[in-house]
Amino acid sequence: MDDLERILRVLASGKKSSLTEIAKRGNRSELEIKEEIEALVEYDPEIGSFDAEKGEFTRGKSSQPISAQMEKEINAAITDLKKARVDWQTSKSEDNPIGTAKIAERILLRTKEILRNIGRVGYMVGDVGIMAGGFDLSKMPETDQRMLKEIVQLLASKIENPISAAMWVHAAWCAFKLGLVPEAAILCETARNITPKFGPAWKFLGYIRKSQKNFSSAERAYEKAVEIYPKTTGMWIALGSTRLKQENYVGAEQAADEALKIHPQETETLLFLCEIRLAQKDFASVEQVCEDALKVDSKNTALWRMLGTARLALLDYDGVLQACEQALAIDPKFADVLNLQGTARYLKADVPGAIQAYEKSLELDSKNGFAWVNLGEAYESTGREGEALYCYEQGAAWGESRGSQKAADLYAREINPVPPKFQKNTSQEKAKPAK
Repeated sequence: MDDLERILRVLASGKKSSLTEIAKRGNRSELEIKEEIEALVEYDPEIGSFDAEKGEFTRGKSSQPISAQMEKEINAAITDLKKARVDWQTSKSEDNPIGTAKIAERILLRTKEILRNIGRVGYMVGDVGIMAGGFDLSKMPETDQRMLKEIVQLLASKIENPISAAMWVHAAWCAFKLGLVPEAAILCETARNITPKFGPAWKFLGYIRKSQKNFSSAERAYEKAVEIYPKTTGMWIALGSTRLKQENYVGAEQAADEALKIHPQETETLLFLCEIRLAQKDFASVEQVCEDALKVDSKNTALWRMLGTARLALLDYDGVLQACEQALAIDPKFADVLNLQGTARYLKADVPGAIQAYEKSLELDSKNGFAWVNLGEAYESTGREGEALYCYEQGAAWGESRGSQKAADLYAREINPVPPKFQKNTSQEKAKPAK
């Protein structure tokens, strides 16, 4: 199970959660997770419901008592799955592609039924090895994982197999979860070929291509998806984001405009519009969009953070601090905002205040390479070179390129790394050195 799905499934039954809250739990952007939540809800409605206009996810009833009928369905699926495993091995040895494909479909269908029911009732089936909590294929026994891998690889190589478009997409989902990304793409393309207007196939294909960083292919898939889902803002944002990755700012803004026609005040679309204009360095426009949006939704911490980011680019450090204070009053544990606050303080020559903000940010999110390097610079400016070197190493290990050069400079002066004192009371894991 990926991180987002795990976050959604541990929410209490019936709990309503905003995109902002979920994004912070997963240390990801709201724009990124919105598309994934829509895909999860569409694929597995039992997980909950999602109101795109409000940006609100409601967890399904996962703790309901298991009914006799539901237990009967689960046990029947388990029994048939066990038999299908035997049939699968026999069919492979008989070189019967059509028969094998039908058994593969049966195995996928039964697996899907069991996983969905387990996800709904929190029920564990030990002898099958599929753990409670939903589509956590990694928790299946290795023999079952190998079987599923064989199935999706077989289906990906034999596109004439008589399986419905919906099952092809399910096979693609299994392939993606098992790390068979190229096969997942082939399976989605097969579903698309069987039923050209099957929206989930185009939508998931776009998601797969995006994960492969093949943005032009993702764009084509999302263009087809918006033809099928023209009133879904998430699809327009997904399309726009692929265009933004290709620096097609006009196309990205056109997609944002289409989304705003559907819901003119939707925060996620306005944030996406800000991302486009940030990329174009139109910081004054970003500031204006955020200020207007905050008049409608003053409790949205993502908007306050975006406003602070724009003001930082405009060198309005007092304005940055004001935006950070507003965001932290709503959520004192917003790590990205604390990092932004530290930067503004540092640029105003308040180094002790900057260090305090950076340290608190890293206590909440120890994988932010950018914050590590920022803290290192603040330490170095006060003569704490050993701690600075440690921070630069951590920054480099977590992907911030500035850390490597700054660490090299201190190594040249024969400085030894010293872990900062604030780490002693945290449980964060030390990053492995970057290769």
